[in-house]
Amino acid sequence: MSGDKYDQMLREADPYRPGPFIAADQELLTQIMAEPRRQPFSRLAVVGVAAAVIIAAVGVVVVLNRTSAAPTLPAAPTPSAASPSRAGPPPASDSLLEPQKVKKAAEQGSRLVIGEPGWKIIHLEPFADDGGEMAWEKGDRMINSSWYPAAEYNSRRHDKQKGAEKVKLGDYTGWMITEGGQFRVMTEPQPGGKIMVSFDSGPGFTKARFRTFLAGVKTVGVEAWIAAATGTVSRRGEMGDRAYRLFAHGGLGRPQSWEDSQLDDLPVDGTLFDFDTALAKQAACGFITDWEQAKARGNAALLEAVRETLLASKNWTVLKDLEQQGSTLRTPVIEMTTRLASDQATPSEIEVYRRQFCPR
Repeated sequence: MSGDKYDQMLREADPYRPGPFIAADQELLTQIMAEPRRQPFSRLAVVGVAAAVIIAAVGVVVVLNRTSAAPTLPAAPTPSAASPSRAGPPPASDSLLEPQKVKKAAEQGSRLVIGEPGWKIIHLEPFADDGGEMAWEKGDRMINSSWYPAAEYNSRRHDKQKGAEKVKLGDYTGWMITEGGQFRVMTEPQPGGKIMVSFDSGPGFTKARFRTFLAGVKTVGVEAWIAAATGTVSRRGEMGDRAYRLFAHGGLGRPQSWEDSQLDDLPVDGTLFDFDTALAKQAACGFITDWEQAKARGNAALLEAVRETLLASKNWTVLKDLEQQGSTLRTPVIEMTTRLASDQATPSEIEVYRRQFCPR
């Protein structure tokens, strides 16, 4: 999954995203100020979405232990060791999936399975009762789908739109329309059913090809859907998915300097604990870069926005969760962000933090 797709997904996930900017500083300032306030999204707005609760096709990452000795820091407390320790047994499962969300999607969602071979689930998020979203990817093609409460049908229906074409989508009856050269199907609620479904094509489909594609989509039962969904997951996909969710839903701050290629620096193997630790370190490293860039620009408003973001680290749920499992990572991260935000960290101290948090 390309970094551009991830960036697009994160932008579209933010319902409060601003409009065009007139200067680079204003763009950076607005984006940074938006990050700590990001709200859980209710719908991925475009088919360009990539990666979340079940899988994402990104490569992932890397060297966590730091062996370089930290320099002595005069007139400043030496940062705590960033390498976490963990008390007690490891998590029961090494999977990065969230089984309860998969189960909820199976019980309440559309349970659609694509018949054409090679499609991978790259996003699954049951964000509400009788509401959720998912996406599939195959090569450079993508499908995005959401399900909504049946009560929303009148506000979302397509059957009365000009050019709407009646189609079948698994066990559902839907109406297909063309939007911007792509195709969107909105189904009718089934008799006695609780949901309606949208199913959107990305680029790469002609209308005839999409009709054939739709004919291969099937609706299956709960257990069959769980098995089919789980069978599409790759380890790298799970990791990209979890990174997306932690950033998009506020569990971890996303540095403005973040580039999705940094996921290539995270370990492919390991437990949920290991991955969350590595990602949190990577994010902490990014905030060092954010602070240095803001200082270099000499923009007071930009510095204040970065400061707010740094101080929000105490609320990162991933650090709290790791701490409950015996990790010592939360303390040095908060120490670092606090000292940066207060402009007390010396260049030598910042270098110590860099050694602790940044992959090599």
